[in-house]
Amino acid sequence: MSPELRVLDFPAKPQKKEKKRRKYEMADGTYKAKPMINGKRHTVRGKSTKEVEEKIAKLQREYKGGLDISMRNITVEEWSNVWYKTEIVNVSKGHADNMQRQLDLINSKIGSMKVRDVRQIHLKQVMNLRAGQSESYIDKLHSVITRLFRSARQNQIINVDPAVDLKKIEGTYTGHRCLEPHEIDLLLANWRCCPAGVWAVTMMLSGVRRGECLALRVDDFQFDKGVIRVQDAVEVWNNKVTRKGKTKSRAGMRETPMLEPLASIIKEDFAEHPRKEFVRKVSGKKITESSFRSQWDTLLRRLTNINAGFPPNKIPPKNKKAKEEHLKKIEAHKIDFDRHDLRHTFATFLFESGVDEKSAMFYLGHTSPEMTRDLYAHLREEQLRRSDTSLAEYFKRFQQKKSDPT
Repeated sequence: MSPELRVLDFPAKPQKKEKKRRKYEMADGTYKAKPMINGKRHTVRGKSTKEVEEKIAKLQREYKGGLDISMRNITVEEWSNVWYKTEIVNVSKGHADNMQRQLDLINSKIGSMKVRDVRQIHLKQVMNLRAGQSESYIDKLHSVITRLFRSARQNQIINVDPAVDLKKIEGTYTGHRCLEPHEIDLLLANWRCCPAGVWAVTMMLSGVRRGECLALRVDDFQFDKGVIRVQDAVEVWNNKVTRKGKTKSRAGMRETPMLEPLASIIKEDFAEHPRKEFVRKVSGKKITESSFRSQWDTLLRRLTNINAGFPPNKIPPKNKKAKEEHLKKIEAHKIDFDRHDLRHTFATFLFESGVDEKSAMFYLGHTSPEMTRDLYAHLREEQLRRSDTSLAEYFKRFQQKKSDPT
């Protein structure tokens, strides 16, 4: 008899109750929604239902505020690249390069941030990168920051411009100076020592910029009217000097005074070296940046030799001891000034001779009266400092007399 088969009944495996999903929750545990806003389908993701709903509400507010949603995630670096390409149209290479340097500094600090996330505190941190530098550098950075974010606001990338009321940090004035009286006399007496001498005198006694000086033609010196007609400037790039066909600004097109002794110096130089272009190489060929610098360095070196009591072309002796003494004397009598120092000297002449700010603005070719006003304010400060020094030196006489035993 075969054994009876026993059937074992195993209890049924309990069915796992399916978890109820929350609103916007996906099977993988993430949260996602695809709302239709302003006739366009958007994908919104988040870590919770609340976060997804907040993002949807923010999108609706941004559309209602007229913002460009397609650029809502654009970074500062991406926006600066777009903005730069539109801003450099019809500007000089030097101006474009300067703008790029300021943008590089901005991007080094906040370039990875989204434009809409930038706050004024972040822009202040960028401004602080220029701490301890000249007022000119600080002004240039401040200008680029304000223009960059103003444009973002105008293009509906942001609702609020964080650069509004952004204050500049204090800068140090490491700019240009007025030549000392002995330097002015030295240049006027020895401008013939080098071709650059007449260029330097012209910049000092008429206030033309370097680029304007390089663009001058002989016809621009109108001796019958006693003026120099400034109507062009040059652009210097890769050792080439190219005419721009315009000045730095519209205000740069002007007639600046050509008074004595400048008129006599120009006449003498033109009579000795006939030419069409005011600034030319010694060979008569077109000037280049390297040749201009070479002539300028030659001028400073020869003026230094003359100031030290040597002939203009004096070279250091070969004897070691004599050479050391020569170089020591040269260092003590060194003449060194920048091309823009000559323009600053002309501005000082205007200020000290009592020329009003409005006339000075025209002669200097300034775009706005604030530029001339700030320059005059700086010159007043210099004048006050000189007055204080003179007064202190004067009072020392009384102290010496009091301590005199006789």
